[in-house]
Formats: sequence, structure tokens, C-alpha cells
Amino acid sequence: MGCTSISKSRKLACMSGMAGVKAVGVASFDSLNRLSVTGAGVTTLATVFSGSTIARLELKNTTVNYLETATMGGDNRSTSVVGDIPCVFNVAKGTDLETVKLINELIKGEVVLFLEKNDGSIVAAGSQFGAVATTATDQTGGAIADLNGFTVTFHTEESEFSRNYVLSSTALSDYATAIKPYV
Repeated sequence: MGCTSISKSRKLACMSGMAGVKAVGVASFDSLNRLSVTGAGVTTLATVFSGSTIARLELKNTTVNYLETATMGGDNRSTSVVGDIPCVFNVAKGTDLETVKLINELIKGEVVLFLEKNDGSIVAAGSQFGAVATTATDQTGGAIADLNGFTVTFHTEESEFSRNYVLSSTALSDYATAIKPYV
């Protein structure tokens, strides 16, 4: 028998969930405190992220998409999952300095991202090895419908897909409790 074991057949889903990411939760990455996953996904956050440790940032929800690609190493049979998400943050009138301060914080170090998807699920990306901002683009836009804001692209390199780190059970309540208040 080979290494691959597929346990059952699978029908085509009647309808896929609504695509896209509507918000990201951003928390500091600590390599000594990583999320653990069970067969039911991430069932608790409390030991790693307690009250007011996650900043929830809503995105300009046009085409925000987290793209992950898995590559299997032929030499040692290891798997690497590389992901990128461009987060689009608009700048409201009069909040230039406040937004620049936020972007400067985002590009300073490693973070864990909690991707709040439009289908209602939340997954953790960069929870094992951290996510880093690789680019930050500022644009004023030239027409009324153009973006006046920033696009920050985060990059992850993990050993598993982020869907494996879906929040379930108590982790959803822990996430809500850990979100910093809006100001």
C-alpha cells in the first residue's frame, strides 16, 4: 500500500461559500507560543491570544484573496505552503497621519493573520512561522472611484494550508474577546 490514503469519494458541493476576505485580525507573532490544531481545527486561542491582543482591520472588499501554493520537496518529501494576501486599506478624509502610523506598525515585524472570510469562517495564517509584510503601496487615486489608500501584501511560509487552522468551538469566542476596541 502507498503513502496516500483517500478515505472516501466526494460529491461536488451544491454551492461554494462566498469568496473573499472582509477583514484581517492582526496579532504579534511569538515563535514560543503557537496555535495548536486538532481534527476540529483551532479550538482555543486563550493560551496564546488573550484580551485586547488582536487588532481587527476591515478591508476595502473588492478582490481581497489569500492565495496559497503547496510545494512538495522531492528530496526529503517535505511540504511548503507559501501564501500571499494583498490587504487594501482605504484612507478616510483627515486620517492620513493615523493611517500612515498603522501601516508603519504593520510593516515592522512578524505577525499572525486571522482572515475573516465572507463565508463566515475565520482561519489563522502565519500562525506557525509568522507572516511578514513584503510590500506596502500608497496611492491617492486619480478618479472618484479609485483607491485612496494603501495595499499591504503579507507573505507566509507554513508547513500546512491555513484552512487547517480554521477557528471552531471556543476559539471563535476567544477571538471575539481578544479583538482590540475600535477608537
